[in-house]
Amino acid sequence: MRLLPAISPRLRAPLAAGAIYLALSALLRIALALRFGGGLGRGAGEWALTFLCGLHADLAVALCGAAVLAVPFAILRRRRPAQSRGGMALRSGALGVAMMLMVFLLISEWYFFDEFASRFNTVAIDYLIYPHEVTTNLWESFPLPAIIAAVALGGIALAGLCLKVGSERGASGDPPPRRWLPFAGLAALAAAAAVSLRPAERSFSPERVVNEIAQNGIASALHAAWTRNLSYAAFYATLDRDDAWARARRVLGAHPGESLTGDPAPPSPPPDADGEIDPDAYAAWLAAARASVERQVSGDPSRPRLNVCLIMEESLGSEFWGSLGRVKRKSGKPETLTPEMDRIAGEEGLLFTNLYADGNRTIRGFEGVCSSSRRCPGFDPRPRPHRGRRDARPRPVAGRLPGMLHLRRARHVRPSVRLCGAEWLGALHRPG
Repeated sequence: MRLLPAISPRLRAPLAAGAIYLALSALLRIALALRFGGGLGRGAGEWALTFLCGLHADLAVALCGAAVLAVPFAILRRRRPAQSRGGMALRSGALGVAMMLMVFLLISEWYFFDEFASRFNTVAIDYLIYPHEVTTNLWESFPLPAIIAAVALGGIALAGLCLKVGSERGASGDPPPRRWLPFAGLAALAAAAAVSLRPAERSFSPERVVNEIAQNGIASALHAAWTRNLSYAAFYATLDRDDAWARARRVLGAHPGESLTGDPAPPSPPPDADGEIDPDAYAAWLAAARASVERQVSGDPSRPRLNVCLIMEESLGSEFWGSLGRVKRKSGKPETLTPEMDRIAGEEGLLFTNLYADGNRTIRGFEGVCSSSRRCPGFDPRPRPHRGRRDARPRPVAGRLPGMLHLRRARHVRPSVRLCGAEWLGALHRPG
């Protein structure tokens, strides 16, 4: 408390909010390191650097947030009692909303990291761009009213703490020039902290998860919104380009009755000192690489061998397809966003209109298609009785999902069962 007299009274509440954010962000980082970093095998020095880089990013975000929160405290002066009450209500409201948002984001970061092993990235930005689908999914998967109530109560409590610490006694007599100096200093400090962040702090470790733990969620979200870039190599296992083309050529040339017509691909062009590849050199190499896998297939023209092309698309639901009944919202007239796919479905293909998904997460669908296996859902999609009422919202599956081998070994599960979540086991018939 000895520091409070040295701080401008109107900055105490915003700085208290920044200090709370700094502390909670540090606790979140510790929790993420304990939960997701235990088996990474990194040394103590690297973890120390992780928390130092994280503290730097958290401090920059906390100062920037405090500077934004300080704006209503700078603009709204206390003159007459009525103005004092109105200004206090506006400042308290702004602080309360900010603290609720902070609590919500910190909770969301934990669940986002649990699913993607990442801070907020372009996937989170896409969630903001397409909120309808995401909001519906959240409403069906989580008890949102309880979560919102908890966030509101937590935000109000933290805002009250900030206002109690940041009492503005003695703030009404400052002349305008002097009144603005503390806010200008805070804004300059926040700008300096933001500029001091370096890209090297985002990639100091060879382990991607460690780099993600070191980052700040809000800073990562702003960076993703600005760049709209998600490193493919960081999230997906990849081969060296030259090895990949050589492997494709080897696999395609191993089939009887088929022969490659092109020469092997030359080595890919190396990047320059700035890490960039010359576009013309890359285009020439890509054309040669594509020519290296061209082949001639012998066969009977009267019995052509057709290729099977499998297309996977994220979030392309039936509401976008004209062949599946898409209509305009106002007029109700048929329309389509997929004319070519509608043509293929109606003229050249077979359209399935009554499919059921055996998993309700995108990543489960990709796993199932790529591995030709059926997936276990992460949430129980069935409505079922809950506390004496019919609860239509799915509930998270508690604990680890059983694999197929575990389910088939269970005595109370019939051999015909191939898909089951842990929450379903209690509803299965147990022989007497």
